[in-house]
Formats: sequence, structure tokens, C-alpha cells
Amino acid sequence: MSIYSTDRYEIISIMKHYKKQNNNSIFLTGVLFIQGLPRQDYPFVVPNGMDKEDLHAHIPEEDFDNLNRFIANVIPVYEKHYYEKSLNVGADYELYHANSAISPISMATSSGVGAIKPTCVA
Repeated sequence: MSIYSTDRYEIISIMKHYKKQNNNSIFLTGVLFIQGLPRQDYPFVVPNGMDKEDLHAHIPEEDFDNLNRFIANVIPVYEKHYYEKSLNVGADYELYHANSAISPISMATSSGVGAIKPTCVA
């Protein structure tokens, strides 16, 4: 079951990232876990951090806690600034997420529709 679903992607879960400063926890970013659809074309769940410094509009922590606020305030920002990058569906994007057991190159060759393969390997 997803938190939010469209015909192109689902948001499976949300985590929030904090830092500790002077014994205070400071909210940094909401991390969305995205499943591209159809699933056979996008076999990986992709973590997508929406960093406040990268955003064109500030999204407060409370917008990640309330579903109505999340849909009204977070989803439009995600779709405008992050959707194409997170699922590699834009021709100008090349973004890979991988854990330590899966190399970005192997993910590029098997990540389905819209994947862009690296042109140079160091």
C-alpha cells in the first residue's frame, strides 16, 4: 500500500532527516521512497531527498506529517523539480541511487524505461 499514487509513480513511504545541533534536532529534509510505474520497467524503489536548500519553495516539516498538506504542498514540488530526475525520465538527467551491493552501472543497464547509461567510468 502506498502513501500516494498516480499512474506514473507511487510514494511508498516517507522518512525525515534531522541533524543534531546543540542538543536540538533540526529538520533538514523529507525523503520520499518512490516506485516508478509500471513496476516491471522500474524494478527499484528510489529514495529521493527533498533538500530545503535545493527547493524553490520552503517545505515545512509539518507538510510531511499530514496527508492533506503533503498532497497539497509536497507533491507539486516533487513533480515539478524531482520526478524526472528521480526516475530518469528526462533526457537531460542522469541520476542513480545504489546501495553498496549494487553498482550504479548495473542499475543503469536494468532500471527500465528512461534510464540513461553513464558515458564515462572512472
